[in-house]
Parts: sequence; structure tokens; C-alpha cells
Amino acid sequence: MSDELIGCDAIGLSELLKKGEVTPGELLEITIQRIETETEFHGATLNPWNPGLTPGGSSGGSAAAVAAGVVPMAHGNDGGGSLRIPASCCGVFALKPTRGRNPLGPLFGDIGGGIVYEHAVTRSVRDSAALLVITSGPDLGDPYWAQEKKRPYLEEVARDPGRLKIGF
Repeated sequence: MSDELIGCDAIGLSELLKKGEVTPGELLEITIQRIETETEFHGATLNPWNPGLTPGGSSGGSAAAVAAGVVPMAHGNDGGGSLRIPASCCGVFALKPTRGRNPLGPLFGDIGGGIVYEHAVTRSVRDSAALLVITSGPDLGDPYWAQEKKRPYLEEVARDPGRLKIGF
């Protein structure tokens, strides 16, 4: 698998590259339906806060890299918690965007009947909002699309939410 290259960039990555973002590495192994972050090439990813604890999975490598300060944000996708669980384990932020918010092209268009979405692990809510400014929007071949937001994401995170109720 290490010598297999796809030959094109995902739309989200293309948008980041257009904006001048630099990627420090490349995908080494695809992990599907696994809850740990361990590859045949490099072994287990360790939680940067406590090596005895899990960094979560399947985007645990992304969360560990952000938590350790290696990168400010790292790509992942989320169907059942693959971004949110590692972010929680590593003390960083992740968001599963609304279906259709970020494109899944050009290779997929749809993964898991609309259950899997692309985004990233970031250091903060503000960083996640800034990334959505760059990556969100429809693309050709996407079976789903999300309506445009009324206000830019960065304005939303700066807005006073007013009185909140938190419940279970």
C-alpha cells in the first residue's frame, strides 16, 4: 500500500493549497472501521498528554499532531466520531460539519450514504471556523449541498450567543 498513489488531490486539499497552506506529510495508511490509531508502517500513535492513554481513532494521528503543536490543524473525516473522539481524547477541537458543507470530491462524492463528512481537528473553534471559510461549498459531482450561511463563520464565533441552556 505504501507505493500506491491516487494521482489527484481531494477538493478540500486543493482549496487549502490554493490558499497557500502547506501539508507536512501524506496519508500512509487508510484506516476504516477501526477505533485505534495504529498503522503497519509506524505502529501506535501516542497521546501527547499521556502516552498511556489513547489518542482516539480513527483520526488520532491528526488530533495528536495538533495537540502536540506540530500543526495548527489536521485533516480527518467523521462518520461516527472519527474526528470528535480523538479531539476529545487529545484536548483539541473537532466539528462534524453539516452534510454537504465540505465537498467529498473528486473521488467519492458520497461515503456511507451521507454519513461521513470531511473536516479537520483544530486548536480552537475559531481555527475550525477559519478553515470552513476556505473549504466549504459545493463542488461538481457532490450529491449533497448545504445552504450558504447567513453570516461568515468567523463572525459567528465572535458573536455573543446570549443566554444558553445546557441539558442532557
